[in-house]
Amino acid sequence: MLAPLEQFATALRCPSCGSGLAWKDAQPSCTADSSVCNVGKPFAIVSGIPVLVDPRNTVVVADELAARGGKSDVRRRAAWSSVRVMRDRLMAPVAQTRSNISRLLTLAEGAASRPRILVIGGGTVGGGAEELYADTQTDLLSFDVYVSPYVQIVADTHDIPICSHAFDAIVVQAVLEHVIEPARVVSEIHRVLKPGGLVYSEVPFLQQVHEGRYDFTRFTASGHRALFRQFEVIEFDALDGPGTQLVWSLDYLARALFRSRWAGRVVRAIFFWLRLLDGLVGHSFAIDAASSTYFLGRRSERSVPLQELIAAYKGAQ
Repeated sequence: MLAPLEQFATALRCPSCGSGLAWKDAQPSCTADSSVCNVGKPFAIVSGIPVLVDPRNTVVVADELAARGGKSDVRRRAAWSSVRVMRDRLMAPVAQTRSNISRLLTLAEGAASRPRILVIGGGTVGGGAEELYADTQTDLLSFDVYVSPYVQIVADTHDIPICSHAFDAIVVQAVLEHVIEPARVVSEIHRVLKPGGLVYSEVPFLQQVHEGRYDFTRFTASGHRALFRQFEVIEFDALDGPGTQLVWSLDYLARALFRSRWAGRVVRAIFFWLRLLDGLVGHSFAIDAASSTYFLGRRSERSVPLQELIAAYKGAQ
């Protein structure tokens, strides 16, 4: 369950200069004077949600967001819509994600009496992440670049408007492919986590473009590990393998041939069983042909040497 935003008020910061925020009638403003911060104050409120972004360095334009009623610039389906539930059953590796999220919660709750958990890109509930929102032993804060029932603030993850060392765990699921500077985002994650704090990340490797103009990057398993080189590995692996990747490819081939998303969905429904082949593929081969990968790690002050990153490769080549 999402915690009241008031619980995090003292941890929130100006995304431009890092100063604290003053709140008046539920509207925040930067406490720094104009010689320190020139973002402009107070910050906009869209559909009742504070928009804590630096307008000089973000894709979020408060006026445009307000004109859309706070909605995403990308068409999205409701978290529990029948189409999304079917998609998760036919495509998403929700069982592995559920296991990973459960492990994250166990570790976080074992390290803190009531851990604070931050969800980056939480505009929709990620496939397999339901336990995160159902857990009553944590305080959950979620943000995205648009307004939804699952976010308390609008923010840009390149400049997370939160003070350093504020959270016990962070979940960033299927987000890093949609940011311009993934390394900068991971640096922000490192900053916001407490010493020894946990991070859970999922990223695509062999997947076609999704979310259109807001899709920028792909990561091999080794690339995913290298991105989090300032984190100790708890576990990282393929989230799904070549069978799932083939379903993606057939979906997009049908879309391209028939110029129709629905054609792709039909093909995906017909060939969903190809996902079962993931369980038959050798582990090392799955790493090299993964549709997506996951990383569960712990914040460290040590940056992993390049030689160690190379030695961590678990593929078949």
